[in-house]
Amino acid sequence: MVRFRSFFTLIELLVVIAIISDLLSTWRPEDVAHPPGWNLLYADGHAELKRDKVTYDYVISPATQTGDDWRHFEHALDTLQDL
Repeated sequence: MVRFRSFFTLIELLVVIAIISDLLSTWRPEDVAHPPGWNLLYADGHAELKRDKVTYDYVISPATQTGDDWRHFEHALDTLQDL
């Protein structure tokens, strides 16, 4: 029987994967700490402020409320990680 792990240790994560971010679920634009940007903390301990107007517009759009659907959150986070 093959067992699949649900979680990885921090050492096993890639440096390009953010493990913590500022609030991406924004029902109000004033909830964003540094519009249009978010701090991302990576597994190796470094942090970066990522600014992107396109992602900001996507996150605050009423059509894509990131708190209602994880796919919207993942899309926004993936976009920020790729900057």
